[in-house]
Order: sequence, then C-alpha cells, then structure tokens
Amino acid sequence: MGGRGTPLVFLHGAGLGYVPYRRALSLLPQLGFLVVAVDAPGHGRSDGPREAGTDFSMRAALVGRILDELGVERAVLVGHSMGGRKVIELSAARPERTLCAVLLDAAAGGPLDARAARSLTHPPDLARQIGAAMWDTVHFRTGLDRGERAAYRAVLRASVLQALRRPSSVTAPIGLTMRAAPSVPLLRRMREAGVPAVVVHGERDLLVPLESAVDQARQSGAPLYVLPGAFHSWVMSMPRRLLAVMTALLEQELGGALAASGVHPRGRTAAELEDACLAKDARLLDLVPPIEVVDTSAPPGPAVARMVRHQGPRSGTSDAAPGESIAR
Repeated sequence: MGGRGTPLVFLHGAGLGYVPYRRALSLLPQLGFLVVAVDAPGHGRSDGPREAGTDFSMRAALVGRILDELGVERAVLVGHSMGGRKVIELSAARPERTLCAVLLDAAAGGPLDARAARSLTHPPDLARQIGAAMWDTVHFRTGLDRGERAAYRAVLRASVLQALRRPSSVTAPIGLTMRAAPSVPLLRRMREAGVPAVVVHGERDLLVPLESAVDQARQSGAPLYVLPGAFHSWVMSMPRRLLAVMTALLEQELGGALAASGVHPRGRTAAELEDACLAKDARLLDLVPPIEVVDTSAPPGPAVARMVRHQGPRSGTSDAAPGESIAR
C-alpha cells in the first residue's frame, strides 16, 4: 500500500484479496504506519491456486517468509477473519516480530474451533456457514453515506462475479481455515510469550459468533472491543470505521505496546521508526510510495466510531465483563 513509519501488515479474509479493503487501508498511513497488504496464494494479485495445500500453518508461514524477503523484522499484524487466524499463527510461531496482534473478527476461539470440527463432517453446516458469510457481506449497510454505498456496491459486484465464475474461490479458503489446527493452544502460546494483542469484533457478526471473540480475549489475555451493531464485513463496508478503531487503539493498548517497543508513531520520525523495524536496505522501501497523509477527514460520527471495551470475561463464563464506551 504505502506510507512511512511503523510497519503495519494487513492480512485479508477468505476468498478476498487486499483490494476490497483498499479504501480502509489507505486511511492508515496518516497515523504513522507503513502499510503492507499481503494477498494469500490465489487471491487478488497473488499467483497460485486457492485449493493448493491443506495445512493452514504452512500458508501462515508463507506470510512470514514474504516478510523476511521484504525485510520486515517487526510489525503490527492486523488480520480480518481468516487473516486474523493467520496473525495468531504468525504471532505464536514468531512472537519476537509481532509488535501487536490486532484481531478483527478473527476466525478463532474455542467455540469456532468446535463449530468448524462439526461442519467438516456435516455438509449442511458448511453450507450454512457459507450462506451466513454471503448474507453478512451483502446485508450490512448501516451508517454508510451515498458515496460509501456506491463504492461498497462496486466491491460487492466484483466479489460476486468472481464467486460465480469460480465458486471454489469462496468455499476452498473457508474449508482450509476450518481444517486448521485448533486455535486455542496458539492463543495461549501468544499469551505465554507476552505478545501484545487486541480483539475487535462486530456485535452482530454472523460468521464468527461474539462468544468466539470472548474466548479469543480470554485465551490470549487481550482486551476485547465490541463494535455495537457491526457485522463481520464492517472492515470493508465502513472504511472510516477502521481509521476510528486504530486511532482509538493508539491511545489505548496498541499505543502502549508500541511505546514499550520504542516504535510509537508519535514522537519519532518515519525514518527512525523504519530503522527500528526493518532490515537494512529492506526491499519493501523500494516497493511502496512515500504516502505521508492520504485523508485527514474525521470519522463520520460516534454512531460509526463507537466501540465498547470489555476488561475481560468473567472466570468460568462465556460472557464479557461490563465495559466502557469509547467514541472517537
């Protein structure tokens, strides 16, 4: 993508490339991030069949090798859905390179692990999962202005046409994620390694239930932020909401994690931040344009930006503890 500053690596959801997220990601450089978006094999502009390989951990390890090749030694790892599951794999395997793991409606957590295991032996369950994913993506419109609706409709049209031409572009990545090893041991490994993490989840997510996000927070020791009224597809459909979320997190746990690592975007130059996170003569610097500020517009109001922080789940329950409302 571009920008200057602390590397932020974004991993997309199943059946998608980075393009549907482009409008949201293009807002993040103004926060002091060098944004890197990686297309999974067979997705977006990346070569390779989507069906190749059934080991999810190998796909996650491939992202690590790409970052090694680019010279990204440390980064904020942000993943949506399947991408969030990859962030967990990467952070558990290479905790020293994760400045902070930001899990956006990640396909992880004990309840989702159990549901995935059932679906693999019961095709109707898998069909319902795919149907829920499609409905969630098409249904969410709340809070969009006219221009955002038009832009999102264009993204949906391209995604639907791609799915109709090749249905496996949706089913294969979902199946790959569902066949992955359980995520709970990885979340615990992140916690044991001291990896800073934040869980952000849509309250009305139809694909990954909120109870799975609660379990992600419990197992990883991360705070849980719930976006009231948001569906699984909020990252794509409401680009300015991601800006609002990341802005708020920079003033909370994400900012604390970066400050502890000495790479907070504020107070240091972009060159200093890159020197602290990138290998000498990193190839990445030759691949991205030096975008300093893409858009300085504020999020369109508290109804869009509001999220509720939960201190953590109550012991022995699946419910999140009472939280406080944070609006930006």
